[in-house]
Amino acid sequence: MFQWLPLTFGRSAQHIRDMDDAQNTRSRTIEWVRAALPDSAPPAGPFTVGWLHEKMKLLAARYCHPPDHELAHIVSLLNMLDDACKARGTAAMNRTRATEVHYAFWVLARFFDARARACEAPDVDRQIVENERRLCDHFEILKEMMAATPLELEMDTGLQTRSFGNWHTCVHWVARAFQWALQDSNPKKTIGFSDDGPVVRLTMEVFDVIAGGDSKLRPKSHGVLGQHLRAHL
Repeated sequence: MFQWLPLTFGRSAQHIRDMDDAQNTRSRTIEWVRAALPDSAPPAGPFTVGWLHEKMKLLAARYCHPPDHELAHIVSLLNMLDDACKARGTAAMNRTRATEVHYAFWVLARFFDARARACEAPDVDRQIVENERRLCDHFEILKEMMAATPLELEMDTGLQTRSFGNWHTCVHWVARAFQWALQDSNPKKTIGFSDDGPVVRLTMEVFDVIAGGDSKLRPKSHGVLGQHLRAHL
């Protein structure tokens, strides 16, 4: 989640953090899938509950299918991923600009820190010190306003979501969503990641849609996808 960097005015400026940290993404999958309320409508996008029903009839015919409210959670996840992948070019430019703003604030923090130290000299006029204090206070107010203001303009697209450069970065979320949903509906079966199993086949169908012809966003084959999932999940 993107936030303006809360730089602290003081003796040493806080360094710029990595705002697109991708660690522990696997442990967050369940939060994505189950975050929406059961009665909430899935976001608009290419994926619908009806689409999932049709794919499961073809690719998971021997399994009990998850209930509609569970499929609605998966639909929400899939459409969020689709939006993030389609906006990744614009998002990359916006993140670059945001990083430049972060750096500018870091430079300003060092600038005001140096001015505050200069004011500690014994021969500085008290009125000058007061002027500098007011200037620093305004900088602190600006930082607080930046941190408190929601980023909702078109130029902020992608700042609130993760960046997905290829299918490796998000495929595990989709696969886990299908695995958990099918496992809950089929407690006497073991739902894994075999190349010809329902999870791999359904996940492949999803990335056929998300990729839209972009080979970076689609595994080359069911075998490649299955091998990746078994190695990383």
